[in-house]
Amino acid sequence: MALSRDYWVDYAKAIGIVLVVFGHVLRGIFESGIPLSESFYHYSDSIVYSFHMPLFFFLSGLFFFDSFKKRGPISFVANKVDTVVYPYFVWSIIQLSFAILLSQYTNHPSNLNTLVSILWEPAGQFWFLYALFFFFLFSIVIFYKTFTASLTLACVGALILYLFPPLFELDGMIFIYFSTYYLFFLLGAVFRKLDDISFLGQPKWIGSLFGVFLLSQYFFHFVMDMHFEQRGVFTLWLAVVGILLVVAISVWAAQKPSKWCLYLGSSSMAIYVMHILTGSGVRVILDKFFGVDSFVIHLVAGFSAGLIVPLVALYLFNRFRLSYVFSAPISKLVLPKA
Repeated sequence: MALSRDYWVDYAKAIGIVLVVFGHVLRGIFESGIPLSESFYHYSDSIVYSFHMPLFFFLSGLFFFDSFKKRGPISFVANKVDTVVYPYFVWSIIQLSFAILLSQYTNHPSNLNTLVSILWEPAGQFWFLYALFFFFLFSIVIFYKTFTASLTLACVGALILYLFPPLFELDGMIFIYFSTYYLFFLLGAVFRKLDDISFLGQPKWIGSLFGVFLLSQYFFHFVMDMHFEQRGVFTLWLAVVGILLVVAISVWAAQKPSKWCLYLGSSSMAIYVMHILTGSGVRVILDKFFGVDSFVIHLVAGFSAGLIVPLVALYLFNRFRLSYVFSAPISKLVLPKA
């Protein structure tokens, strides 16, 4: 029986955002010079990054066609200005302002030039929102007339771009974003066309995918001695297997939805834009002011703060009805009412 609601998407977002926070906290600890095993960092970082950002682009592509058909190009772009561009600028400015004030304590000192450059060079984790908006714009252009035929051609083109980026002799961050992640955005759109994915929630599928995931990661990292940045057929395989495993676990969990997990997934945007501030803030306080150099304490404290503090902040924003924290009403102001 097909799932009646897309609860599984919120579960997938919850898993994804947990991995994002873990990955960024771990990188912050390593870059700050706090003692930890380099091999643990190397393998943990590469395993997480081999699929967790492809997962988020995959999830972003799921509802592209539905939303585009419903809204039309102008309303769709206006909505993305509200929900992607607006939080990109607001939270980039907030995070960089703190980074400038506390530049003597941070891993990546910032200044006013850094603040201005967010127009063309996203700071920190906000590159995802920056890239995602351009993915939406480009998709509107290529899918404006037809979906099915254009989607097939786009997937083939994105696959070639992913596997053979040097063929195009292009440079710049936008090209890097497209060549690395646009394929997964399109795969999300393709996946959405499947009539029924409930079979993925069966234990045999989860077990099989988990086994393939472990074997693939072991072979890639320990046998071939490769890193996730060495993009090619193997990294594509790792990303697809990782995404399917997360989807399978999410479909299984969504059969008996947990309000807490659904809330975590639906709050992923709030966590994403705030977790560097909170997670890094805890690291700076523990390291610079209390002299704590325990890797375990830093990881637990930073990870907990990166998840919990944004959730508390989100609750307070909603409690006191603070509008326009994560999205803007621009589309309502500039578009005529139906």
